[in-house]
Amino acid sequence: MEVLIEHYVTFGKWDSETLVEEYVTDDSEETRKEIVEDINYSWCFQKDNFINGEIDMVDYERDGGDWDEPTGGYIKVTSYQDKLEELQNQFDRDLARLKGQFGVFEKS
Repeated sequence: MEVLIEHYVTFGKWDSETLVEEYVTDDSEETRKEIVEDINYSWCFQKDNFINGEIDMVDYERDGGDWDEPTGGYIKVTSYQDKLEELQNQFDRDLARLKGQFGVFEKS
């Protein structure tokens, strides 16, 4: 099954994040292992559970670094259907907020 891989880096105490890479690939234990091996980390949380597919997100921390360098990050694996649902939910929240800002209310 094809999945979307999203790799985010975080800064400070996880108070900001940046998407640094995203791509579609086949989901397999081998693919997940390669993903984890390709990142530079000092500590990776629940790495084995991520590799064997029990969980679809893995967090990691990095040591050192300057103030503008990442202190950690996470990798998220998402199916097409789950990502579509996530985007639709975000759109619905944003649309409701916009309607509220403009005082636009739908008639029942």
